[in-house]
This record gives sequence, structure tokens and C-alpha cells, in this order.
Amino acid sequence: MSRRSLILGALVAGAALVGHTPEANADAPPKAEVMVIHATKCDKKSVDPQIGETPPALGYDCLKLVEKKTLPLALNQASTAPLPNGRTFQLLHTAKVANRFKVTASISPADGSAGFTKLADITADANKPFNVGGFSYQGGVLVLTVRILP
Repeated sequence: MSRRSLILGALVAGAALVGHTPEANADAPPKAEVMVIHATKCDKKSVDPQIGETPPALGYDCLKLVEKKTLPLALNQASTAPLPNGRTFQLLHTAKVANRFKVTASISPADGSAGFTKLADITADANKPFNVGGFSYQGGVLVLTVRILP
């Protein structure tokens, strides 16, 4: 075998290795990105730039990002996140139809008793945010902007 053939063979083999990219696991569970936003009334309208696309303000002029969380969404297993007002937010992934995700959003009772109260059943497009909220917090309300990340 000539030197030229060996070099050509090595280049072809190297190109094949470089060109190989692992496939994404289609069965990997999605995640939910949850932005906890404090909405208040104020004299001068203000929206925290970290929020990005502004959710409906429910009559409040100032929106501040309190925190951003990522929740795992295993099928039929609830994921929870504590909120700054002492309550707990729960998200339950119940099905995937095409590229849409069915989830149930719930919150723990304000009096601290056990269980969760359903807020809404949502069929969400991947990467498209939806909002739940209106929970009292420090002179305003908490708005949760949720985006399903496949």
C-alpha cells in the first residue's frame, strides 16, 4: 500500500469520526423553566430585563425577577418548587401529544394545610411560555412564567 493511500485512508476515517454526532434521546424527559416574578404597582413602569418577554402584568406596572428554577418533568411524577410567599408550586406532566406537553399546575393552600389546589390544565407548546399566578406577596403578586424545555 502506498503512502498516499494510507494518508487518504486516515483522512477519510478522521472525517467520519468528526462528522458523527450523537442523536438526542427522543425519550429524555422534558424540563420546565419557571421564572418567579414579583409584580407590584409603582409610579414609573419598570420591567426587569432578565424577564425577557413580558407576561401580562395583571394591572401591575413593575415586574422584578425573583428567581429562575428548572424542574424535571418525568411523566406522571409531580415536581415542586417552594415560592417566596411560603407556598409550594407543583407541576405535573401528564402526556405529550406531537410536540405539545400536557401539564397540570397546582399550588399548596395559603393556610399551610396539606395537598394542592389545581390552578390549570395546560397544553403547552415546547419553548412557548405560559403564565399562572396572582398569589399575594409583599404588596403585590407572584406571577410564574413557565416554559417547557424538551
